[in-house]
Amino acid sequence: MMKFKSILSALFLALLLDQSHCAAPAYPSSSSLTYITLEEHYDSKSIRTDENAEPMFQDLLIANGGADVIEPLLQNIAGARLDNMNNNSIRIQVVSNNPDPDALFNPKLVSKANADLASAIKPYPSRFRGMCFLPMAYPSAAATELKSCVQKYHFVGALVDAHLPNATGYGSPAYDVFWSTATKLDVPIYLHPTYPQLRELNGTSGIFAPDAGTYSDLVTSVVSTIGWGWHADTGLQFVKLWLSGVFDRHPNAKIVLGHMGEMVPFQLARIEATLGRQKTEGVGVRDAWNKNVWVTTSGMFSLDPMATLLRTTSVERIMYSVDYPWGKNEYGTAFMTALRASGMVNETAWEMINHGNAEKLLGIK
Repeated sequence: MMKFKSILSALFLALLLDQSHCAAPAYPSSSSLTYITLEEHYDSKSIRTDENAEPMFQDLLIANGGADVIEPLLQNIAGARLDNMNNNSIRIQVVSNNPDPDALFNPKLVSKANADLASAIKPYPSRFRGMCFLPMAYPSAAATELKSCVQKYHFVGALVDAHLPNATGYGSPAYDVFWSTATKLDVPIYLHPTYPQLRELNGTSGIFAPDAGTYSDLVTSVVSTIGWGWHADTGLQFVKLWLSGVFDRHPNAKIVLGHMGEMVPFQLARIEATLGRQKTEGVGVRDAWNKNVWVTTSGMFSLDPMATLLRTTSVERIMYSVDYPWGKNEYGTAFMTALRASGMVNETAWEMINHGNAEKLLGIK
């Protein structure tokens, strides 16, 4: 079982090593910086200390170039990150701690990680905003931490694992205190993909396991995360929140889904036609989608899913994001340039996607 956890960690570290290192440029004028990106990651030293307690993690650091090579890509705020933002016309990154499933059960660690992030971005108020990490295993503690981060650090929302490690989501009445707090604070909750369960990877019964060893453990990790599983799983969590009545009990809740909507836009009509017949009271799925959900482009740099997103979702609820450093800002820049030239949106809509919608949702001036 440790083998697969290590493989997943190795996969993410390998992705990090693919990031380019840019020489420090002459800083551009503020008028040339337009983009706001939302799903951009940072690795607090507090969480990294927790991860370092795993001996295999140390081996993976060594195997992938060493901590001195890998850690700066996530922990750096001012240097290479800011230079790369300038090179790609990014005015503001909304930064969040890298998800850590174990920390969902550790309120003190989460609080320290949020303090670390606040401290890291504080010197650059015109370039960064924060989203907090939360101990989602404990709804009241999550609500308290969210309120503290918004009021103390002026964070603009929270980015959380889409569910707990045991697959428990956030739709039960036990989480009403959390959703009520988020609604009162008027901040969005960004549902981020999280690790699959080990039973989904192991043996012949694992949903992502190869048939008779026909592909490698590394491929198993990719298909269960960035290649497929992450997105189907996170989209499912939105569906479960709707079915659980979260949007009935909290009609002003604000949810953000990354990766072009985590497959939901493609499935929306099917969900409405099938599950809509089962949930006959309260808010319909399309009503929830239109009122309670915003979508980012994070890590998805193709016009094909964007076409579906635009057909199913108000342009006022679509926001550009990169998923840095897992995704490259250069890829995002190329995608936004292609979108602008495609004729799929007019100039006003393009500007809404690249910064206007984020400003409105997050209260950024």
